[in-house]
Amino acid sequence: IKKIEQTGAKVIQMSSGDSIVESHKIMAEIATIVNVNAAGDQMIETIKSDIAAISDKVKGLKPATAYYVAGVGQSGDYSAGDKTFMDDLITAAGGDNVAKDAQGWNYTAEKLLEKDPEYIVIGSMAQLADTFKKTEPYKNLTAVKEDRLKEIDDNLISREGPRLAEGVKLLAKIFHPEAFK
Repeated sequence: IKKIEQTGAKVIQMSSGDSIVESHKIMAEIATIVNVNAAGDQMIETIKSDIAAISDKVKGLKPATAYYVAGVGQSGDYSAGDKTFMDDLITAAGGDNVAKDAQGWNYTAEKLLEKDPEYIVIGSMAQLADTFKKTEPYKNLTAVKEDRLKEIDDNLISREGPRLAEGVKLLAKIFHPEAFK
């Protein structure tokens, strides 16, 4: 950062949000920084409207239990707990995050096996899906055995940007395909 600042460029550091609402605030801040406030406001309103429409489609349906794989293997098991961006996406899509009891991002394989969620969601960027499916004890999960481990483009579920509603819709279609027929 210091080297970039030495060139005279202005550097702004931003943290990720812990919810969909926080991501809207970050988007608004970026729109202000680049002087496109009206376009930013319009984009945020569209995202809000699209997510509300998706949530309405799955409202009243039994939430599908889901687990998001943030990390797995020798480095440890990690998932998004309560009050995280991913937890918010899962909830908006009609899911119930089984890792909402996680302390930080750590989650044990034992707890995951105990909860045995209906769906496992994994981002495609880390390329962990095949490893997860073939590794003890994860290969014993019902979602793995019944082909309900869903690898999703990280740009749709991990990036707090304009395609946020696309990620929620994709998750909702996975959890509740009957609502989108």
